[in-house]
Amino acid sequence: MLNAVSNRSNPAEEPRRRVWFTATPAAFAILLAGAVVSLLGSTAVAAQPPPTTEQILPKTGVTVEQLNEFRLRFDEPVELLPGSVELMDFGAQALSIGEPITGPANTVIIPVGGAVQGPQVLTWTAESVRTGDVSSGSTTVEVGQTSNSTLDTAAATSAARGGELARTLIVVAAIALAIAGIGWGWRTRRRRSSDNEDEVVPWQWVLVASGAALALGGALALVMLALSARVLAEGSPWLAAVSTSLGSWAIASLILGVLVAVAAPQLDRLGKWTAAAAIAFAVCAVILVGGAVNAATPALPEPDFEARLPIGNELQLSAGVSPSAVGLNTITVGIAGPAKNLAPPSAKPPLLLLRPLDGAVGTMSYALTEQDDGGLAARDVLIPFPGRWRAELAGSTGVPAETQAVFDFNVQPNPRLTNG
Repeated sequence: MLNAVSNRSNPAEEPRRRVWFTATPAAFAILLAGAVVSLLGSTAVAAQPPPTTEQILPKTGVTVEQLNEFRLRFDEPVELLPGSVELMDFGAQALSIGEPITGPANTVIIPVGGAVQGPQVLTWTAESVRTGDVSSGSTTVEVGQTSNSTLDTAAATSAARGGELARTLIVVAAIALAIAGIGWGWRTRRRRSSDNEDEVVPWQWVLVASGAALALGGALALVMLALSARVLAEGSPWLAAVSTSLGSWAIASLILGVLVAVAAPQLDRLGKWTAAAAIAFAVCAVILVGGAVNAATPALPEPDFEARLPIGNELQLSAGVSPSAVGLNTITVGIAGPAKNLAPPSAKPPLLLLRPLDGAVGTMSYALTEQDDGGLAARDVLIPFPGRWRAELAGSTGVPAETQAVFDFNVQPNPRLTNG
């Protein structure tokens, strides 16, 4: 009896230890839950500024044989600001359109007057009827002979961002596994030195939660890769997704996460605590090392595109594309020259019009945002395949209406993606 009492901890320290043992699993649960919530919620919150365009017909980037009208459906009742609706061709020449018509289900119909051919860009500014909030938008279509190639670039861009969040979840879960392994090893030492079962932290459930989060991250990464592959690859999207280095890493995360989640309770029941800790450390090492290797190799193409081109009226266009490869790119532009030759600012949003020279797909448009150095930039520009591409500035960019600001550049294959 004396020995049994001497093995127990100081009773005065029991409340503090009990709180620590209870709070530790909760902290891990909060960490993993926070990662999941960030993964599922942050994109949705950032992607819905009021008012938001829910549907555009014809769809952005498609080729149609005839264009009679545009239909814009918003997520709330809106009014298009007078003078804000404009249809331009690729030469930034305004084309005839009718007065916007308010239709059912928050739909606005914009008639197109007369026959149009080639790439067309529609811009508008919508004001919420309820809140008065204002947002601008644009869409591009190609009018001419139809092509079988249409790209859901918005879905592919969202998938690329979702893939980044999935990778973050995988790394967080792997680190949580390592910390849980430390806790399991500490519990093993405590059990060997004391018979006080009340001091046992349920580390097996911490490992289960970490393994489940790891498997979720791997599964989500595979889904995002498959969605991207629908645009960036030919053939089966799933086969293309698993054939990449990132796909292999995601599959490993999925399998090892399930293994940990299933094995942890069994090892705890058998008293194999040291083995459980070793498995947690091994899985963490495999995932983190695999992630580092995937991030480092194969290397992205080295050269970026940079050019300075005279465009007339003593004006010079500077342009840069990084990394000028298949996938997401950042395109920066700037107009330099005498202030008297620059076009004054207007209500038209600055746009970057982008299309391949081989005509495989129609013209895509991306919003340009002003940078600290006074230039403009379009970020997350999805270029789906290599080859020669043409970019042109439209809207309020400082370029006079009679001047074309156009530059061509080469897009390289990207060895990190399915079609590289």
